[in-house]
Amino acid sequence: MKRQIFSAIAVLLALCLVIPAAAQDKEPVHNNKNFLDSYTKDFEFVSKKLIDLADGTPSEKFAWRPAEGIRSISEVYMHVAGANYGLSSVLGAGMPDRDPRTLEKEVTGKEDVIKVLKESQEMVKKAVEMGVHMDLTEEVEAFGRKFTRYEVYLILSGHSHEHLGQSIAYARSNGIVPPWSQPAPEESSDKAEEGE
Repeated sequence: MKRQIFSAIAVLLALCLVIPAAAQDKEPVHNNKNFLDSYTKDFEFVSKKLIDLADGTPSEKFAWRPAEGIRSISEVYMHVAGANYGLSSVLGAGMPDRDPRTLEKEVTGKEDVIKVLKESQEMVKKAVEMGVHMDLTEEVEAFGRKFTRYEVYLILSGHSHEHLGQSIAYARSNGIVPPWSQPAPEESSDKAEEGE
């Protein structure tokens, strides 16, 4: 009986030494690539909606604002672009040729707004590609305070979602139905045939 107890204790001690060593060899479940792959899907989703909505808005509406002193349609899109550029630069992706802080006043025409917004989204994608090889828990400075790289990525995505909502409200206020909410072409023709 004593021999069996000693054998069991010896096996347990051996396992206590082997299991931690084996666990150290495994990659963490939540690594940069996993996070950034998921992040990219979300950022591409919101970015496409912003571009589609801007594209579906008539040029003459880009100067519309809900009230004096509140951002116009074009200014909202350029505010998003400015944040994309600024925060991507914090993450190490470089800076554009123009000052992101002046985009709202300098870029107002529909074609230019869409072009700059797309370029800023590409800058975010560059920052994401770089992030795969960086320590995302490392702190960087933005807005006069410290954030981890993880937090900066989340701010970028959240900011786009926030202003997509604002842009949808602006569009609806102008009688513009977002492209993804419009009936499919078949539905429209079916209803026309039914006399609806």
